[in-house]
Amino acid sequence: MKADIEVKGFYFRLPKADMGPSSNSICQPDRARISAACNLPSKRERVRPAFMSNPDTSSYDYYLRAAQAAAASLNIELLASPVTKTAEITKLIENFARVPDSGLVVPPDIFNVGHRDLIIALTARHRLPAVYAFDYFVAAGGLMSYGTDRVDEMRQAAAYIDRILRGDKPSELPVQAPTKFETVINLKTAKELGVTIPPGLLLAADDVIE
Repeated sequence: MKADIEVKGFYFRLPKADMGPSSNSICQPDRARISAACNLPSKRERVRPAFMSNPDTSSYDYYLRAAQAAAASLNIELLASPVTKTAEITKLIENFARVPDSGLVVPPDIFNVGHRDLIIALTARHRLPAVYAFDYFVAAGGLMSYGTDRVDEMRQAAAYIDRILRGDKPSELPVQAPTKFETVINLKTAKELGVTIPPGLLLAADDVIE
């Protein structure tokens, strides 16, 4: 992951990669994800999103800084909500669901991925809208995702493997940034949560689960 590589100091800049190994970057579109969470229908002008992530993961600071910068550019109050245990996920979602017009932003850290089923079940039980980084959260019953096109990333990775097998040095290949992003919406979940997806957002979706 790009965040892990940056945190561990393996490279310093894009696209030149002579300071470290080649990698496929999954820079996450934090601004779009937070904007989606905050523009769901609400009695307020803006929903207050909680940013739920595990501070023990190496990517935490990277994703939090990116999310805070995105929120500031949108004039949104983002609530950093660190979790390290299953019980903390439960408590956070239960408590935050009591806050009027609240929402949840779930970044792509390994802790959230490992607790996918719990997060989806709790947000459904407490009717808390959430936006995820990966489409498989939505396929499993989550409301919405906005993130990189993982199939396209695999194509990029395959092209690099081919170049390496043909003799290119991995350390001389530039770090790749994603070029395709996708929005996935689960209308069944939206109905169960009592959320009406704005027409513009629905039209822009790459995939709609009904």
